[in-house]
Amino acid sequence: LGLTATICLQVSLMGIGLMLFAWLVEGELDGLLWQGILFALFEAILVCAIATFFSSVVITTTLTALYTSGVYIAGRSIEYLSYFLNQNSDYPQSIQATARILQKVLPNFSAFNISDSIVYGQAIPTHQILISLGYCLSYSSVLIALAIVIFEKRELT
Repeated sequence: LGLTATICLQVSLMGIGLMLFAWLVEGELDGLLWQGILFALFEAILVCAIATFFSSVVITTTLTALYTSGVYIAGRSIEYLSYFLNQNSDYPQSIQATARILQKVLPNFSAFNISDSIVYGQAIPTHQILISLGYCLSYSSVLIALAIVIFEKRELT
């Protein structure tokens, strides 16, 4: 909770700074920026849960950072992999099956990427915000629960 609170505070302060800068440049506040900040918070909460999970599994902080970064990059890229596999059916069935499994297991960070909507001035509907919040909290809860189970079984000497 401390890590998550610290990261959320940092993201919030940077978001407020961004909104103030945009206000100084544009002369008005852009209401869509708060949605971008909100989705960045969702993403940060999920990354913190992934880092907490890996910190209970591995011993060194370097491995925790590497694994967390790997899951983040894979979670950001899994939609592209699925797109390319759907466009070309010449890939072997084993690769397609592996991609489908990864798509189900890895966190879908693309769900939190709303930059195109913000750039084009399209507000995110409330139901999409709630779905993304639910996804973030449920995925994070599962990871934290797994981390607790794993950490309780570890022998600390």
